[in-house]
Amino acid sequence: MQAALARAQAQAWLPGLQQHARTVGSSAFAQWPDQPNRHPPQLQQWDARGRRIDQVEFHPAWHQVLAHYRAQQLIDMPFADAPEDAASGRWTPGPPAFTCMARQKRAASAPQRLTTAAIPVLRKEPALWAQIAPGITSAHHDARDAPLADKTALWVGMGMTENPRRLGRAQQHHRGLSAGCHRWRARRGLPAARP
Repeated sequence: MQAALARAQAQAWLPGLQQHARTVGSSAFAQWPDQPNRHPPQLQQWDARGRRIDQVEFHPAWHQVLAHYRAQQLIDMPFADAPEDAASGRWTPGPPAFTCMARQKRAASAPQRLTTAAIPVLRKEPALWAQIAPGITSAHHDARDAPLADKTALWVGMGMTENPRRLGRAQQHHRGLSAGCHRWRARRGLPAARP
């Protein structure tokens, strides 16, 4: 990794990547990805008063994994201002960081990769980008099920690409950006998380 960063003149990102690798390789972090696998998301269709809510509850460890990745600020790294001593190589740190995460929790790497990949497309729509840029580039994870305007962090997910015939009623009628939607939700008949 160090040689690749040196070739790309991206050594300025090495300390952050080393810290990321230490965290992801730690025994404490290794338990986080396993817990959501043993405790899959739970669909809450009704609130205490009997109103339909179609809310998906995730194991807290899933949010810990996503929060860690957000804290590394790798999502918009290729598009953000480079550190002063970085001559180039903005795309170089991403693959090692993604690889570290994917080894621990493959599903967690999908929203990260897709959110990064969506940035150039979203930037082509200045009005939309102005509205969502703070959430897309946020260094903090927002686990709340809240309207788009209230979210402090946004993910671009695969739920937007699913075959509508396979999705639940709530996702078929879903409008706006999906934050944190994942293909496995659709396979389990769960609706997408609301933005």
